[in-house]
Amino acid sequence: MGFDEVLSFLVEQENSGKEFEYLYDKAIELNQTNKPFLLSIYNVETHIGWDNSEHCYKNCKNSLYNKFHNFDYYYGEFMKKFEESNLFDNTIVIFTTDHATYDDHDFYAAYPNYSRYFSFLDEVPFFIYHKGVKKRVIDVNGRNSLDLVPTILDYIDVSDINCFLGDSLFSSENKSKYNYYYFAPGCYYTSVNATVSDMDTKKKEEFEEDLIKYFAVSKY
Repeated sequence: MGFDEVLSFLVEQENSGKEFEYLYDKAIELNQTNKPFLLSIYNVETHIGWDNSEHCYKNCKNSLYNKFHNFDYYYGEFMKKFEESNLFDNTIVIFTTDHATYDDHDFYAAYPNYSRYFSFLDEVPFFIYHKGVKKRVIDVNGRNSLDLVPTILDYIDVSDINCFLGDSLFSSENKSKYNYYYFAPGCYYTSVNATVSDMDTKKKEEFEEDLIKYFAVSKY
């Protein structure tokens, strides 16, 4: 994917905080070079199948609450260290996920009256944070994660031709037709006006045709 360095290590459920410790130490190391850097971490401890009771929620009986509570603890510890370090003066922290929590048995045990049209298609968090940032909440009205990179580039004032499929979430203009499209094997959905529904046959055909053209062009 173009990263200069990719590191992977086994993280056991009982010591998942080590991921954030490593993230912090690596950020301090890179910051000492006085060169801009992009550091990314993919954390899996809130994924389906995990039940971390190290810092569990209340009586520890709900695995869904446990893993998010545990993650929140370590993320909070990371942010405390971040705000007390030299990183805080010149670093932007971006937090998001690749999809919503899967609606398995634990999910419905925690939220029995909450239903979804498709299993893990729902709202996801997307935070941009740096020193002095003013709180602002933007209702993106169902737009998808294809807008992630254009939004970040917009935030750091990068002005160039947008070669991505999405648009900046800071703009109310929806130039891309893909801002509300979702695909899973054999399934096509839209989220116009924040309402998930099946894509009709015509849109599905147009979607597939446009994607083939896009990826064909992107090879050159």
